[in-house]
Amino acid sequence: MSRARKPTHAMIDCAVKSGEGPWETDSRYPAKGDYEKRFDGGKGDRQILLWTIMYSARNKELVPEWAAKSLEDIMYRMAEGEFETWDDAFGKIFAFRKRPKKIRGRARMFKVYERVLELKKSGEKINNELFARVGKELGIGTIGAATTIKNLYGDAKHELAVKGQGQIR
Repeated sequence: MSRARKPTHAMIDCAVKSGEGPWETDSRYPAKGDYEKRFDGGKGDRQILLWTIMYSARNKELVPEWAAKSLEDIMYRMAEGEFETWDDAFGKIFAFRKRPKKIRGRARMFKVYERVLELKKSGEKINNELFARVGKELGIGTIGAATTIKNLYGDAKHELAVKGQGQIR
């Protein structure tokens, strides 16, 4: 089952592929070199293996040989009891020193931004009523709490300006 790509997915892809954009990644693994070099036989960015396989599948391309062999090795090592958790094989889901709550907050921030822009494109004015409605639609904040949504929208707009991404398309 495939989910539709969203503008936030494009930002995440950009961060994974080039290290650019407003999405935060693990600072221990800069996006330099090709994916195989970044994986470094499992000594580097272990999650890049999963991204490589996902990008190959999404683009209907063959998985690179290094990635197929690496995944095969991990699967057999897992089956033989070498790993206690998937984290042992691929690293923690959230980047080094990044808290899950902060990462989810960033995703929510860009969802708010996307929705506000959609409504603006349909001719609506950006005001507290719109922010309150977006908050209710997305289930963020207390009902009618436009301030939370306004702040998330402003934070996203600032992040995009600072990182040179302009508006989400």
